[in-house]
Amino acid sequence: MTAIVGPEQGTGSILGDQSPTITSATLTGASVPDGSLLDLSAVVHDDAGAQGLHLPQAASATPTSPSSGEGFLAWDAAGNQMIAYNGSAWAAVGGGSGSGDALVANPLSQFAATTSAQLAGVISDETGSSLLVFNTSPTLVTPALGTPSAAVLTNATGLPVTGLANGTDGELITWSATGVAETVAVGTATHVLTSNGVGVAPTFQAAGGGSFDSTAQDALTWSDGANASNLWTFDVSGTDTTLKVQSDKWFIGAGTVHIGGAGSNTDLRISGGTATNTIYMATRDIHIATNAQEVHIGKISDLTTGLSVDCADGTVDLAPDLIAATGNEIAFDLQYTTNKATSGDDTGLLINLTDTASPGRSYLLRGQVGGTDQVGFDADGVLFMLETTTPTAITNYGRLYTKTDNKIYFQDGAGTEHEIAFV
Repeated sequence: MTAIVGPEQGTGSILGDQSPTITSATLTGASVPDGSLLDLSAVVHDDAGAQGLHLPQAASATPTSPSSGEGFLAWDAAGNQMIAYNGSAWAAVGGGSGSGDALVANPLSQFAATTSAQLAGVISDETGSSLLVFNTSPTLVTPALGTPSAAVLTNATGLPVTGLANGTDGELITWSATGVAETVAVGTATHVLTSNGVGVAPTFQAAGGGSFDSTAQDALTWSDGANASNLWTFDVSGTDTTLKVQSDKWFIGAGTVHIGGAGSNTDLRISGGTATNTIYMATRDIHIATNAQEVHIGKISDLTTGLSVDCADGTVDLAPDLIAATGNEIAFDLQYTTNKATSGDDTGLLINLTDTASPGRSYLLRGQVGGTDQVGFDADGVLFMLETTTPTAITNYGRLYTKTDNKIYFQDGAGTEHEIAFV
């Protein structure tokens, strides 16, 4: 057939229209009609031979666009990706090292994990730097917040005075009973800020001056505040150096303080000038007296002892607490100095018991530990000791004691125990 057909192209056999096999053909303007199939399923890529569908090779992702039509495919040789023409522009359709198409219907999770720095690299109008933050508990480093429309500064610290909003000169801020911030109206010169009680805002009022107007205020308290070293002073005009409150019930003057009545020979007097229902302090004494129950410390004209305690129907309790963490402590330290010029005895401690009626046993002196008698003298002058065991020796001291065997022992400073025998 090749001898009578001309001019022919290619070599080989003449093909029929049913399932021909074409080897290495070059097709120009070939098309597959509707309803037909271009079947490449027989290509299995089981050897190194060139096979399958080889796309047109483009030098970049934006080659020259077709003059019309859409749906053209090409291979971007520079970007190693397949590109398609959608009728107006070329766009990547996957392939190469990618994993599929990015669809507008899918969230950003279709992409690989992205860092804050990578995200900032594709955004051109961001402000600030470092990490992306979200609205719950973010940590902002030196941010410029501008002017917020609303802000709650409950936990804010370091708020400078210069950052507060401007107000009226002389105004103060207070809080109402419901916790709402309010301003206190500005007072005039010499006015002082005065509390009006719980739930009522304070106000500026005229200072007290030389007199007190009870119709304007029920009570007035002068307080030194936190600085206890300051003192209040009062300049009373005239020759009377006395400050009086309610007649003579409280007055200060002539080096004397009297509270509740006038008196003489005292520096501090409370309620009266006699030894009945009185507390008064003079140069060398303290006198506390209520009827027949008295405590006198010092010496004045009607007292003859340095310390006098008289309780007709009560008990005098002295109960100090020794609570120092270290060092020695003494509950009661009784010391006195004697310097008698001629004659007379001295007694460091005198205990006198007058037993007029006592149905039980009377004790002149009882020494207890934890509420249990250890040693003492009864009203008959008899020494009693609690039975014990052999104690631990104390160097340079002898110890006298009795044990449960009804014997009396003496222990010397070396710890040797000696029985005291009676003959």
